[in-house]
Amino acid sequence: MSFSAMQSVVSQIQSQAAQLAEPSRRAPDAPASGVPAFGDALASSLQQLNHLQADAKQQSQRFMLGDAGVELNDVMISGQKAAMALTFGIQMRNKMVSAYQEIMNMAV
Repeated sequence: MSFSAMQSVVSQIQSQAAQLAEPSRRAPDAPASGVPAFGDALASSLQQLNHLQADAKQQSQRFMLGDAGVELNDVMISGQKAAMALTFGIQMRNKMVSAYQEIMNMAV
């Protein structure tokens, strides 16, 4: 290997080391643009679950009060949507707890 090739490799290593040492040039730990953070996605899912539960409750109350604009099939469909969303939320929670336990049991 020639001296100039070695000099080129050394200068590349030095420039990369300088970039890593400079904290202002490091990329932030924030997610890429357009991709929601995990916490934001989780909060959004919980809000949707809450909305489905509230909608099912409201429709069933309106049906029981005799509102002519609410049919039994609409009440049953909204109730099933809410039940499925709740089941999905419970399964998500179980998976998250399981993943947390696996991480905590890892040897460091």
